[in-house]
Amino acid sequence: MKLLVQCSLILSVFLTLTACGGDYDNNALVTVELVGGGNAQVTGSGINCPGVCEKELTFTAAETRSIIRSTRRLDLAVNTDANNQFLKWVLYPGFTVDPGPDNNCGENTQCRVLVESYCGQAQMPFIPICQANYVDDVEVRSVVVKRDAIIDWSHSYGAICVLYKTGQAQCWNHGARPGRRPLEVATPAQFQNPTLISNAADYFCVLDQTGVHCLSEPGQPVVLEPTVEFGLPYPEMIASIGYATCQLANQQVDCWNHRSESNNPQRPEVPSLTAPTNLRFDGKTSICVDDGNETVCWLWSKDEVLVTRTPLL
Repeated sequence: MKLLVQCSLILSVFLTLTACGGDYDNNALVTVELVGGGNAQVTGSGINCPGVCEKELTFTAAETRSIIRSTRRLDLAVNTDANNQFLKWVLYPGFTVDPGPDNNCGENTQCRVLVESYCGQAQMPFIPICQANYVDDVEVRSVVVKRDAIIDWSHSYGAICVLYKTGQAQCWNHGARPGRRPLEVATPAQFQNPTLISNAADYFCVLDQTGVHCLSEPGQPVVLEPTVEFGLPYPEMIASIGYATCQLANQQVDCWNHRSESNNPQRPEVPSLTAPTNLRFDGKTSICVDDGNETVCWLWSKDEVLVTRTPLL
């Protein structure tokens, strides 16, 4: 008798949710946008996009009311001609990339995005039920530039920045922080004969004929002028990681932090080097140089610098 009452209760709740619809979202809007100033064709499942296009994915009642996360896969591809260059995918806000070995939705022209339905569970006697549901909307950007229009570009920590021959810099970011798109800025033509750009999560630095200039989010156009502030020599190369940037000048490496507990730029420690060349961000966690017959890489952890030295291949 007790089991019958419980089953009736579960059935009653299910029918109630079915009848009134509950708090269910069964649609996902996928927006595909071409940015960067170049021309390309983005294609995918039901998508043919010369600029901005949208596709609506509808999840079934069975998918949205299942306590197991439901997933739809959307395959995208970007195609360019010889006059245009694809740089990177940028996805915002809540997105999941198919973890397949050949899919990184980065510099690969193929990108598989997972559109997911999430269930808000309620625990009924013996079994959980899906009491509410939501489906992620996904915004996908393909960064394509005209080959003869850019000087340099950089990508790090999900963000990408492009330096144009007009003297402008444009950045886009995955937008990791809710409700914000950090580093999504376009600068006026303020750089004088710029040559290099390097970025991290939410700032970037440009090298022009007057030195290094570091910029951040909208509302903070220039946050640091390290060449002037620290009296540094004019650099040959720059590289950014985390909240720090390093420069190489006359076989000397100097670094600075963009953020600190005192909110003032600091000069973090640099490992002992003899004749460093080829300063770079390794694409993962470290700043690296070639020094003699070895590659020296380092990163900062709390109050220490962690250094690795490997034979130069």
